[in-house]
Amino acid sequence: MNESAKADAKPSENIVSFSPEDVAMETAIRQAKTSFRQFMEAFWQPTERQKSFLVKVVFDEGNKREHMWLADLDFQAVNPAVSWLLSRSCRA
Repeated sequence: MNESAKADAKPSENIVSFSPEDVAMETAIRQAKTSFRQFMEAFWQPTERQKSFLVKVVFDEGNKREHMWLADLDFQAVNPAVSWLLSRSCRA
């Protein structure tokens, strides 16, 4: 994000802080990692009820870490990271 965009960004009321020692969060992260294959299978062959897919990823900047939801996933792109849209409405 360029400096101008950072200056225009407003803090989200949906941001939730947690400690690196948060057992519930670490358990959720571990469970998400172990179920990622199931997520990808559903992504590639969704049922009629599965219409939207989001992935929460971690971004590290120096000693700061932020988890954000990504939407509009496109795993077939040459560089998938470029194709993803940060879903600000789901940011947590």
